[in-house]
Amino acid sequence: MRRARRTPNRCHGVAAALFIAAIPCGARAAGGSTSQDAAAARAESAPTLVLRGVKLYKEHRYEAARDAFDKAYKLDPQPGTLLNLALSDLKADKPVEAADHFREYLKAPHEPEAKLESVRTTYLPLAESEIAQLEIHTSAAVEVYVDGAALSPTMVTSERAAGNGRVVSVLVRAGDHAVSARQGSSEQTQGVTAKGREIIDVHLERVEPEAPRPELSVSPVETPAMQPADDSGPERTKWITAASLGSGALALAGLGVGFAVGARNQASDASAAIAKVDPNGTRSICFGPAGGSSWCTRLNDETQAAKRNWALSIASYMGAGVLGAASLVTWTFWPSTSSTKAGARLTPVVSAQTGGFVLDTEW
Repeated sequence: MRRARRTPNRCHGVAAALFIAAIPCGARAAGGSTSQDAAAARAESAPTLVLRGVKLYKEHRYEAARDAFDKAYKLDPQPGTLLNLALSDLKADKPVEAADHFREYLKAPHEPEAKLESVRTTYLPLAESEIAQLEIHTSAAVEVYVDGAALSPTMVTSERAAGNGRVVSVLVRAGDHAVSARQGSSEQTQGVTAKGREIIDVHLERVEPEAPRPELSVSPVETPAMQPADDSGPERTKWITAASLGSGALALAGLGVGFAVGARNQASDASAAIAKVDPNGTRSICFGPAGGSSWCTRLNDETQAAKRNWALSIASYMGAGVLGAASLVTWTFWPSTSSTKAGARLTPVVSAQTGGFVLDTEW
């Protein structure tokens, strides 16, 4: 980078990055203040704005520098100012705008071939490496926004019809973006993360216009008549519970009969065996020397088995009685669904070891 030498009565050049911005003779550098009002900014000449832009660029204030170069180029579209603007765009992280300005600069006539070659081989590819392309699929009537801002002509490269909608090709800088499609008050947004030179499809076809709200009308509302409650559920539960308890009682009674018959048969067999050995029908023979014989052992086993069967028979009869009583009480005292009877309520309680009733009443 070459420094401009101050020489009397000659034009001055101001260097910035790769380039030298040519300043007309007699132009003076701006004071550097960025707080001038709008009227004074409009009155500034292009050379003054270029000098200010170069100073801001050297101070790494690239956003303010590109603003100054942009104003200067609109006043006097010189290729050097355009190159200044493109480089400021690149430094301000605006690669889409930078690439557009670099391409426009390459079309400028009579520019030094060294500058054109540097832009063509270095700076334009650098800007393009930071650009991604979004293929946004939308319906034809919606408006497309990227990061909350409407699309600018620089960003849109093409727009084509696709089925019932359209596809808009948009250039953005590499990074995270929020792409939105709006129609009236309806909006659909999709976040994307784009890399340099990447092409990403974004589908936003589900935006539908807000349906018109129906007009409210006030009219008398009739209250439907109260329907009687369906009592079939509780009554069915009452019937099933009583039937189940009754069935359990019958099953236990059957078991009691079976155990009783078995016990009676075993007792008869034991008595017949005793009569064959001891006509008196006693078991005294098993208390003498023959007490350890196989016959006495068998007699004792049959006797013990008869006792167990008698005990099981009695227990089965008792359980059958409890379940039968519970079935009767359930059928009699089950609360009615149509009305709740005040007073005491008797509830059967049956478990594996016990059975009984619980009296539920108010005190």
